[in-house]
Amino acid sequence: MRSASCLLLPFIGAVSAQGAGAALGWAYQPNFSGPWPHQTFLTEPTIQPPAFKTNATGATGEGAIFMAIQNQKGGALIVSPTGSVLWAGGNGSATNLTPATLKGKPVMVAWNGTAKGAIQAYGSLLVFDDSYEMIHNGTAVVTAALPRGPVDLSAVGGAKDGYFVDCGVFEIDVYTNKVLFKWWASEHQDAIPQTDSRALPFGSIAGWGNSSSPWDPYHMNSVQAVNDGYIFSLRHFSTIYHLSKNGTVTWQIHGTNNTVQKHQDFTMGPNTTFSWQHDARVAYQTNSSLILHLVDNANWQGGEFNTSYGVQLAVDLQKKTVTEMLRLSDAFNPQSTYAGGSLSALGNNANGHWLMSYGILPVIKEFDSAGTCIFTMQFGSASYRAFRSEWHGYPNTKPKVAACLTSDPVRGQMTRIHASWNGATEVTGWSLFAGQSAGNSTGLTKMLDVAKMDFETVAYVQGAQAFVQVQSIGGGRAPQVNVASDVVAVNGTCA
Repeated sequence: MRSASCLLLPFIGAVSAQGAGAALGWAYQPNFSGPWPHQTFLTEPTIQPPAFKTNATGATGEGAIFMAIQNQKGGALIVSPTGSVLWAGGNGSATNLTPATLKGKPVMVAWNGTAKGAIQAYGSLLVFDDSYEMIHNGTAVVTAALPRGPVDLSAVGGAKDGYFVDCGVFEIDVYTNKVLFKWWASEHQDAIPQTDSRALPFGSIAGWGNSSSPWDPYHMNSVQAVNDGYIFSLRHFSTIYHLSKNGTVTWQIHGTNNTVQKHQDFTMGPNTTFSWQHDARVAYQTNSSLILHLVDNANWQGGEFNTSYGVQLAVDLQKKTVTEMLRLSDAFNPQSTYAGGSLSALGNNANGHWLMSYGILPVIKEFDSAGTCIFTMQFGSASYRAFRSEWHGYPNTKPKVAACLTSDPVRGQMTRIHASWNGATEVTGWSLFAGQSAGNSTGLTKMLDVAKMDFETVAYVQGAQAFVQVQSIGGGRAPQVNVASDVVAVNGTCA
C-alpha cells in the first residue's frame, strides 16, 4: 500500500504553578448530558477547545490524539492522553486531521472545506510539517462530491428533472495539483445502480432530490490507495468496493448481506454484517487476501440506537468469503452513533490495541488486545475521525506570555504569569523573568523555574511586577532548544 502521542521545580520565590483552562477537575461522566464546558487561555484567547475528560482503566498505547472538533471554537487539535491540548490549529472549518509520513518525515493532513448539507463539498487538502508550516509535496487520494442535474430520478421515486450528489475518487499530485486519476460513481450504473441505494425515500436526511436539496444516493466517506487500485466505502449502499486502476469496479462487499442487492460478490460469514459504515481501511494485503477494518455505525440517522462497533474482517479474494476477526464495543458503556467515526490499530498493532472514534458522538475509546475498553475520552463536540500517533512538534513561533496583578492575604501583592507555546510538544518547563522595566539585561530578573502543566502554565511571583518574559525549558529545535517570548507589560488587575 502507498504511504500517502505536577510539581514545582526547586527555586527561590515560587508561590505556585498550575495549568490553565476552564474545566480543570471536572469529572469524567459516562452518561453526561447538557452544555459542555470549553477551555480559555489568557495567552491564546482565540483558542477555545472543549474540556477533555478522560478515564483510563488499563495501560494504554503511546502517542498523542489527533482530531478536529467540528465547531468554530474547536478546529484541528492534538491532545495528550490526559486531555491537555498540545496544538490547536484555530480553524473551525478544518476536519479529518490525520498523522502521516511524507518522504520519510512526519506530517499532518487535514481537509479545510465548506460544508453543504451532509457533504464537504468545497475545500482543499492541507499538509503540515512538524513546524506546523503548510507544505505541498507528494500525492493524495481524496473523495469528491458534486451536485448533478436536472436528471431523471423517477426510477427511485423522484422527479424527471431531479438533482443528486455524485461521488468521485481523485488522486492528486499535491505539489502541482495535477489530477492523476478521476472516477465518478454515476458513470458506473451497471456496477452501482442508484436503485440499490438505501437512502430512500427522499427526505431531510438524504435530500429531497431538488436543486436546493439534492438526493445523496452514494455518500462516499473513505477511499484508500492499495497495491492494485483503490478501496472505497459508500455509506448509503452499506458496501465496500474495490476499484481497479483502469476505473473498473472489480468486487463489492455488501455489509447487509441483503438478497435485494444484486451485486454481492462474497459469502458473508457469521457476525460479518455491517451497515451505514464509515472509514473502511485495508490494514494488510496480499494477492489473494486482505484484512479490512471499519466502523459499523449500524444507524442511519439520529433516533436509532443500535450499538456501533469497530469491525475487522478477513477477506479471501480467491474463495470470495468474508470472516470476522474482531468486533469491538465497550461492554459496560456501549455507544450508538449514526455518522462518522474511525478505527485504527495503534503502533502498527504491536500490542493489539485499537483506537475508535464515534464521529458525530464526541467519544473516543481505546481497546486492548482482548477487546476490553481501557480508555475513554469525552469532549462535547463531534470529531469526524480521531487518530493516535507519536508526534514531536517544533513550531517556528515564539512562546507567549501574559500577566496580571493579584493579591493574597498572607503573601500580599503578587504577579500571575501565564505561559504557553502552541504546538511545542517537548517543553518541560518555564523560566520566568519579571521586573520594573522592559530591558532583559537591565530590568528583568529571573524569578523562578516551573514545570510545564497543561497547555497554559500559570505561576505566581512575589510583588507587583511591571514587565514579564518567559523562556521555555526545551521545546525548540536544536541548536536553539530554549526559546524566549517577547517582553510584555503586566495587564492590570487579574479578573
